[in-house]
Amino acid sequence: MRVSRRRSFLQATGSLPAESILLAVPAGIGMVVNRVIMEVNPRVCDILGYRREELVGQNSCMLYLSDEDYNYVGKEKYRQIAGPGSGTVETRFRCKDGRIIFASRDRH
Repeated sequence: MRVSRRRSFLQATGSLPAESILLAVPAGIGMVVNRVIMEVNPRVCDILGYRREELVGQNSCMLYLSDEDYNYVGKEKYRQIAGPGSGTVETRFRCKDGRIIFASRDRH
């Protein structure tokens, strides 16, 4: 996403003030909509080894070890969200360099 598109997106979603929080927080934070990566903060890039431009706009399946993991997280996440409206799923991601890390997919 070019800077102007990113700023337009953040303004349209009312998230422009949150941008400074995303940049400052030491945790990796990303926003996924319909399983497409819409935004990531610099820490996500540091952890996974991808540039922001390599992640934003991509289907999140690129990070999972298998289709089975990707499908399980999707089903479990949406099941949890349908109930209390929030959910957490622990999973594994494959970094760009091939390392495997544990990740928590949270939605609040």
